[in-house]
Amino acid sequence: MKTIHHTQELVVIGGGLAGLCAAVTAARHGIRTALVHDRPVLGGNASIEIRVPPVGATQCNFAYSRETGLIEELFLNNLHHNPTWCPEGWNLELENLVRNEPDLDLFLNNAVCEVAMNAGNDRVQSTKSYCSMEETWHVFEALYFADCSGDGVVGSLSGATFRMGVEARSEFNEPMCAEEPSNETMGMSIQLRARDAGRPIPFVKPKWVDLELTKDDFGPYRPVNEHFFPDTGGFWWLEWGGALDTIHDTMKIKDEVQRITLAVWDYLKNR
Repeated sequence: MKTIHHTQELVVIGGGLAGLCAAVTAARHGIRTALVHDRPVLGGNASIEIRVPPVGATQCNFAYSRETGLIEELFLNNLHHNPTWCPEGWNLELENLVRNEPDLDLFLNNAVCEVAMNAGNDRVQSTKSYCSMEETWHVFEALYFADCSGDGVVGSLSGATFRMGVEARSEFNEPMCAEEPSNETMGMSIQLRARDAGRPIPFVKPKWVDLELTKDDFGPYRPVNEHFFPDTGGFWWLEWGGALDTIHDTMKIKDEVQRITLAVWDYLKNR
């Protein structure tokens, strides 16, 4: 197995929009930076893999609710280079933003699995990631590290304190919090999208999907037919797994959300 050592000033772990913006901003200030991402594409939740657009408050009725800075730059470049808003074009625009920076090195398909601390055990000295596509370990040494991984992998491996779930109302005097703490999270989702093929297309529910849903299963707050808008052809709010460990139980949650999503499509398509 091959091992490559890299020396940088800053290493950003995670290529979602937070990590991407951190890495590009640092590089534009002359800081030699590496962006290490465990997926083949950039963008995190806004990537071609998940496709939740970074629109934020622009969906509200506020005149100036709009992301600026690098997000605005990405949007403008995407409108210029990708006027049809093709997901693949958006993915290319994210990669262009990174690869066009001379002081920024991009490492895709690199999953961080080890962290080495300094002698005083108070600072991250290096991270070690594995790229399965090239069967190579990458060791990154740097003065600074930014954990933008989403799951906090570097912070967790370094021994930093962390919390998961919902804090008690009294801890920070938050009136909308629950009175007692819990490990509950939002869970996970899979985006369901469809397009009009212009002719009837059959769908046969897989045998392993043993759910048969009816209108009553959706309740009064999210009627599935009304939310399946013709202009967008989908939604991604089918969330499940909030009572489980959304890191270590990811595959279990994914399998169940996939089962639910296929059952929903069976209901929409066939009944």
